[in-house]
Amino acid sequence: FESKPCVKAAGMFDDSETGGRLAWTKDGGLLLTLGDLGVSGLDGRLPFSQRTDVDYGKILRVDPKTGHSSVLSIGHRNPQGLLVRDNGDRTWPAGRR
Repeated sequence: FESKPCVKAAGMFDDSETGGRLAWTKDGGLLLTLGDLGVSGLDGRLPFSQRTDVDYGKILRVDPKTGHSSVLSIGHRNPQGLLVRDNGDRTWPAGRR
């Protein structure tokens, strides 16, 4: 898996909004949170967290065998928590499901 797009460090993003966590699901999937890199829409660009062609600002499920990812949740600025309970329930930042 490689997040998309490739973001160059030359002033394009805010490195304080790059939150990320990993958690395994009971069926062997990998959950991954990615911050929005500070691309919040305040400068007129559509926020990364709302764009369907961008992985940033999302919670993704990655298949470790294929690297294929799917979006589980959007709209996250700087996700710093992720939990998969013993019964398989997922808990997003701010209690989102």
